[in-house]
Amino acid sequence: MEQEVRAVYERMIGALLDFRNLEDLEEIVLPDFMGYGSAAHEIFKTREDVQKMARIQADQLQGQDFRYSRKPFAEKEFANGLGCLILEELELYFPGNDHHLYLRLSTVLEKLDGRWVVTHFHGSTPDYDIAEEEAFPEEGLRRKNEELEAKIRERTRELEIEAALERVRNSAMRMQNSEELSSLIKTIFKELRSLDMELTRCLLWIFNPEEQSAMVWMTNSEDPDMADRYIVPYHEHPAYKNYLKAWKAKESNWEYLLEGAVKDQWDEILVYGYFARLPEEIKKAMKAPNAVMLSGSFNTYGVIQTASLQSLSEESHEILRRFSQVFEQTYTRFLDLKKAEAQAREAQIEAALERVRTASMAMQKTEHISDVAVVFLNQLKELKLNFVQAWINVFHLDEGYFDIWFSPLEGVYEEPRHLQLPSTLFEDTSIKSWRSGNAFSFLSLKSKEEVDALVTAC
Repeated sequence: MEQEVRAVYERMIGALLDFRNLEDLEEIVLPDFMGYGSAAHEIFKTREDVQKMARIQADQLQGQDFRYSRKPFAEKEFANGLGCLILEELELYFPGNDHHLYLRLSTVLEKLDGRWVVTHFHGSTPDYDIAEEEAFPEEGLRRKNEELEAKIRERTRELEIEAALERVRNSAMRMQNSEELSSLIKTIFKELRSLDMELTRCLLWIFNPEEQSAMVWMTNSEDPDMADRYIVPYHEHPAYKNYLKAWKAKESNWEYLLEGAVKDQWDEILVYGYFARLPEEIKKAMKAPNAVMLSGSFNTYGVIQTASLQSLSEESHEILRRFSQVFEQTYTRFLDLKKAEAQAREAQIEAALERVRTASMAMQKTEHISDVAVVFLNQLKELKLNFVQAWINVFHLDEGYFDIWFSPLEGVYEEPRHLQLPSTLFEDTSIKSWRSGNAFSFLSLKSKEEVDALVTAC
């Protein structure tokens, strides 16, 4: 009997899993078959239901290198040898999506009218969420819920971060001139803080190796609506040296603890040095903590740097890195704006020079030099240079004198002046620079005595 039962059972396996001789099911499955498959919809009430499932499986899996392995579990006779129960475990492998399916198969065969037929089977997949001490998957469901909640939190957090990054992108892309980098750093600071980063300051550094300096835009928690630009030359403070070394090494993230004498030196150089025009209350707030953690994420052009009272978390460092990457991607727009501004500025300067040339060429006598001085001053004002008066000097050093023509300024040197040499005030500045071939010189009057000396000289 065992051989007969086993032969029928193997024919069923061959049809259902090897997809061969599907017509065998017509002979070995009872017409009134009843059973379950492993899928929720697989409820079989007739032999035709089993045959339909077998055809679907064959159509879906033939030619896909579908494989399975078998592990017999138990066999048992019943009904005085007229019935047999076969239990078997199977591992099915689907290489198309690299998926393993574990299946438990219970099959009942009965001997009817002198031959063995399959009257029932039940396929099920083990639920690994049920612990050994449980009958129902309470612990597994709790764990799954926690995993699902964690995934939801992670996805929600990712959406928050991406939305913040998009706002930074939009802010950068809306820039119409380079001065709007002040607005951009405010946006970056606001978005970082909206992501629960407890920051006291946020700075944008753009390094300029050729000039050995950096442009710095800074905003702070005391006044997040304020964002000023500063020029900071390279210097020998250990934090700055470490900063530059990390940037040149193309490190992603950087962290440096300012405390003790190192922080005092940093405050002296930056807070009360290059950032001296900050309001006094902000400088005091920056100097107040005994220790400050500087954190930064580098990009090709510089770094987005933050200051906080504690080290940033791993997630915060990653967020800062992503913000720095977005800035690097959009900085090209800033460079384009800067180039366009430089070209427009050069065109303005050339137009101003041409107006001065035209005025100079129109002179008919020396008295008209005062008219040129007026045009000269007006063009300086057009270029947004805040001068109150323009002078034109003509040196006659061999003859021992020089002449000065002024643009009008009520009550102050409106008429040309004829000055005899020596004139220490001018000889030590303008004349000395002119003799040396310098393109530029200046005279700084820092006291009333110096102003009186200039009045006397003129």
